[in-house]
Amino acid sequence: MAVQLNHHIVRVADPGGQQSGEWNNHDGGRGLCWADPDGHWLEIITRPYGSRS
Repeated sequence: MAVQLNHHIVRVADPGGQQSGEWNNHDGGRGLCWADPDGHWLEIITRPYGSRS
């Protein structure tokens, strides 16, 4: 979150950029995506996909 606040990076819940300002909550965790300066999508998640059984 510090990067988002300091550099005005827009976070989205999906790599398609359709859920602006949202968190994803897949598998009981939290995650967000953002585009780097070259337009590549990056993602950070708190739980691996498929970890909720």
